[in-house]
Amino acid sequence: MTEEQDPDIESMLMREANKYYKKKDHQRLKVNANATPDDSSTLFRLDGFEKQLDECKALPKQMEKNTIESQLDEERKRLKAEYNKVFDDIRNLSHTIKQQLEDQ
Repeated sequence: MTEEQDPDIESMLMREANKYYKKKDHQRLKVNANATPDDSSTLFRLDGFEKQLDECKALPKQMEKNTIESQLDEERKRLKAEYNKVFDDIRNLSHTIKQQLEDQ
């Protein structure tokens, strides 16, 4: 080898070493990006997110069901109160008619 070739070999080795370190850094970044502080994997986290999403999708249905049930309860209470009022009115009317008949 001549003295002129040594710098070329050295620069080539430096380029290859830099490529290697960049590749390793990139792999490390991928691993770090896929890991969480508690060392769980991205797939595990995605599974957890999917379960949360399913729960979120079910929530409006549950809220709607609760709303409908509460509306039904309110309607039952209203109807029962109305029924009791009508029943009291009929009882009072019946008592009044009975008194009128007795008075005749």
